[in-house]
Amino acid sequence: MKTDFKKQSSQIKFVQISKLFSSGHIAQALAECQLLRREEKKSCFLLNSIGSLELQLGDASAAIKSFRTAIKINPNHAEVWFNLGNAFVKFSDFSPAETAYLQAEKLNPELHQINNNLGNLYADKDLFDKAIIQFGLAAKKTDNLNEEYLCNLAWAQSTLGQFDESKKNLRKTLEICPTHGDANLLLSNMQKYDSSTDQHITLMQEVISSEETDNEEKAKIHFALGKALGDVGDTDNSFENYKIGNLIKDADLSPEYNQWIEHGRQLLKLYALMSARPTSRVKEINESPSPIFICGLPRSGTTLIEQIIASHDDVDGCGELQALSEAVFEHIKFSGSDLPIEKSRDVALQYLATDRVANVKKRYFTDKMPINYRYLFLALSSMPNAKVIWCRRDRIPLYWSIYKSFFVARGNPFAYSFKKIEAEFESQKSFMKLTKKHFANQIIEIRYQDLIKQPKEIISWALSDLGLTNDEKCYNFHETDRPIRTRSFHQVRQKIYTGSDLAWRKYEKRLTEIGIL
Repeated sequence: MKTDFKKQSSQIKFVQISKLFSSGHIAQALAECQLLRREEKKSCFLLNSIGSLELQLGDASAAIKSFRTAIKINPNHAEVWFNLGNAFVKFSDFSPAETAYLQAEKLNPELHQINNNLGNLYADKDLFDKAIIQFGLAAKKTDNLNEEYLCNLAWAQSTLGQFDESKKNLRKTLEICPTHGDANLLLSNMQKYDSSTDQHITLMQEVISSEETDNEEKAKIHFALGKALGDVGDTDNSFENYKIGNLIKDADLSPEYNQWIEHGRQLLKLYALMSARPTSRVKEINESPSPIFICGLPRSGTTLIEQIIASHDDVDGCGELQALSEAVFEHIKFSGSDLPIEKSRDVALQYLATDRVANVKKRYFTDKMPINYRYLFLALSSMPNAKVIWCRRDRIPLYWSIYKSFFVARGNPFAYSFKKIEAEFESQKSFMKLTKKHFANQIIEIRYQDLIKQPKEIISWALSDLGLTNDEKCYNFHETDRPIRTRSFHQVRQKIYTGSDLAWRKYEKRLTEIGIL
């Protein structure tokens, strides 16, 4: 975007401001831009710069105002519309974000970043057909030479079960960037390896020691290599790769884990206070679609169970929603004993007002955020029509399944240490014991082992307990075309099988050595 300054001196001042930005002094650069605007009140370029700096500093509201003012001055700059879309995305305000992106594309069809961001936006809305189109356009506009666009395209294809197309694009990604952690991890999880000399295994072994590979990418490749080597029976080297990957991630997430523990302690304290004062609990019945919360530790079968339940004609599968935890964090203070009980009354209302939930057209919807077991006490206090499926799994297969998984989000800080996994296993039981004490009639438990041994009986019982009619599509859940975002994307497109619950036995010797067995 070209400058549109009226004064030559303004151009000189902006060069100095650019140096502040380059050296990391973003707040100072913003202050200088705001001073310069006194002299350049009609500069669209300057307002775009101000908005971009405000966005970097986390003030999306101010950024939106700046971009809108810039558009009033000159509505024909694609970059400003693009940045406005980015600012709306920060608020998860997808409708105006989409409008801004589409206007930016109309003004500059060659700006491939627009298509990539539109792809991410549609993916956030679970519109993966549209996401695939946009990621494909972004890749095409860069002659299929941009590894991020190709990997995004492959990921979107995998959510819809388009595995052959996805693997093809992942291999293209790795041709461009062999150290790409996400591409290596996604490809490894998507295919079965038969030989230790497999080309992909060899590639990962070569790049893992590269100095160009940072720790985050190394961790992903270690997990990918651990899975691949496990496939071919090299369990010792498989375990070592899992171990190294987990050590990297555990160290990285140490601050988040400490905060996680403190938040859990404060939540349990709040629930104890609410239990002692039952009149403080909200009994506000609403006419909204009823949520079915599917929770439990990661890898306990939450994705499988949601796939089953969401196959029902009366259920909208919403996947892993951040809405409940966000509502809790907004209304509850985690600071000593300052836990205002009255603020919990607004949690359910905010949750039900979020875009994804507000747009549900069916009688029920699923929310399969596993860690919602921490927040169910608050949710059920004000949503008596809500139901909960608590997913449980035997200790050893659960621990191993978590330990060998790389979680894309940073929301599971306990997942990379057996000691922390065990502590969370016990914490989950504490949360659910208290919640069941008050809301037992809203909670059903499904054990993963029972589901895989007697799927028809467990599915039938669960549907009946949830107040749902018997629906044949729930028994043929693997045939659904709904998108699957989680690491279980491949498994839940197959019929139920018992193999995953026995996978830990290949590592029995190593698990015994470290005291897990």
